[in-house]
This record gives sequence, C-alpha cells and structure tokens, in this order.
Amino acid sequence: KSDSDFLNKLKIVDEEADESLFWLEFIQELEIDCNKTELEKLIKEADELVSIFSAGIKTIKSRNNKK
Repeated sequence: KSDSDFLNKLKIVDEEADESLFWLEFIQELEIDCNKTELEKLIKEADELVSIFSAGIKTIKSRNNKK
C-alpha cells in the first residue's frame, strides 16, 4: 500500500511540475519582458524535475509489476 500511496503522490508532483514547465514555456513564447537568462534556467530546471519524477514513476510501476 505504501508504494501505491507514494506513486499517487509522485504522479501529482509530476503533473504539477509539468504544468509549471508549460507555463514557463508559455511565458517564453509570449516574449514577455523578463529576465530571459533566469527564465531559461527555470525552464531547464523544471524540465529536469519532470524527467526525474517521470523516471521515478516508471521505476515504481516496473518494480510493482515484478511482484
């Protein structure tokens, strides 16, 4: 059960990080006057976090399927 709870929470975190990435990229596309260097750093970090969370979800699902 704890894996299931953790997986569900990790899915929420993944969805929220992905949504944050979406909005950061949206701001970039609108060419809003902002610190472009900082925006690019935030986009890169959000993308890395989405990758990490997605990999964690995949690992947990894989481990659960082997049980």
